[in-house]
Formats: sequence, structure tokens, C-alpha cells
Amino acid sequence: MAQDEMPLLESVTINYDTVLSGIDLVNAESGITVLSHKQNNLLFNLRKKPDFYYSFFLEGYDDEWTYWTPHPVKEYTNLGSGNYCLKVKTGSQGMVYSEDTLFRFMIKKPLLLYPYFLALYFFLLVLCIWALYRVLIKRHINRQIMLEQLVQSRTE
Repeated sequence: MAQDEMPLLESVTINYDTVLSGIDLVNAESGITVLSHKQNNLLFNLRKKPDFYYSFFLEGYDDEWTYWTPHPVKEYTNLGSGNYCLKVKTGSQGMVYSEDTLFRFMIKKPLLLYPYFLALYFFLLVLCIWALYRVLIKRHINRQIMLEQLVQSRTE
């Protein structure tokens, strides 16, 4: 395949304001770009080629390739945490030229969903249940004392 036929990722827009382009994307090719859980709305822009059509597949999210479109733009919103890989097919006149992996990224879990926080939540739940149990026992003992005093005062 000729070099000019290969798809080129021009930019990735994150949450409609942050843009990765140029050197950021070159560095991203060597590894996985790590995004926070709040950076889960992504817009991918490819370099437009005349008479080319594009089909996208986001590994880890899509079940199948998108329909062919002349627009070299794909948007994904509200992505969950996990590892993703954007793939694109290019072609024209019924012929597929290439299938390339353009961008690998990972969206991290929210901090509050990590195992040590889940253990802390469990500990706090147990602590609350134990405190509620102690309050109920204390109320029961106080009621018993009050009833015993009432019985004693009436028997006198």
C-alpha cells in the first residue's frame, strides 16, 4: 500500500476541549495513552483523503465495524473504564485499502472503585451496623430498666 493511502490520525479531542495532536500522538504510538475516568468523551479526526471512505472499530467497545462513511471523524461518548484500541479501514470504490490500528488508550477506573476503597466501604458498613446494633441494645436495656422501675413502683 502506498504511504499516502494509509490513514493518519490528525487529532483526538477529549471532552470537547483538550486536543491531542502532533507530538502527543506520535508518543502515544509507542505505548498506551492513559486517561482519567472523566476523560471519557473522545472525538477522533483522521486526515481527509479525496474519494476515500472510512469504517471504524473501537476494540473493547464496538461489536462490529461501523458503516462506511466519507467523513474521517468518529466520536465516542461516555466510555467506561478499560483498555481500548481504535482501528480504521479505508477504501474507495468497493475496495478496502487498509485496516490499521491508530490509537491505543486506557481509561482508568474512578479512584473510589479501587479495591482498597471497596474494603474501606465494607469496613465502614460493618462499623455502622455494629453501632446501630449497640444503640438498639442500649435502648432495649433502658426500656427494661424503666419497666422494672414501673413494676416496682406499682407493687409498692
